[in-house]
Amino acid sequence: MRKTLIIGANGKIGRQLCEKAQAAGEPVVAMIRSTEQQSWFHERSIPTVLGDLEGEMRQAFYGCDQAVFVAGSGPNTGPDKTLTIDLHGAMRTAELAAEFGLSRVIQVSSIRSETPLAGPAAMRPYFAAKKAADLCLAESGLRHVIVKPGRLTNESGSGRLT
Repeated sequence: MRKTLIIGANGKIGRQLCEKAQAAGEPVVAMIRSTEQQSWFHERSIPTVLGDLEGEMRQAFYGCDQAVFVAGSGPNTGPDKTLTIDLHGAMRTAELAAEFGLSRVIQVSSIRSETPLAGPAAMRPYFAAKKAADLCLAESGLRHVIVKPGRLTNESGSGRLT
């Protein structure tokens, strides 16, 4: 049975993904930055591994068959974090996935990544980082899926998508 590494597990998408995978009986391991983030996952019997997109994360890939990259620097950071998390973190994920022979990488991007300069000025670095990360994964030779959601909210899901 395959095991999926969730990179960005402590974020909003990551937590939901971990919970849904756990409920479906899909084995996952949540990559978190610090032990302070463990309690939420341990309360739900979701295994964790320490890894840092800006530091050491190689050990997180051991024993995993695929990875899901849902990490993001968040709306309260600057372009520097957007580059190191959203772009460089995604690039490192693809590199390590190839090195470890993972069967697939799923990457959450943005619907506006195709035309980063068409977005609001404050979001352009994010859209540009996502576009570059998408291109990196697409050219990596890895089997991959790039998910491009539109506007994300904290509303309850409808269970539908278009």
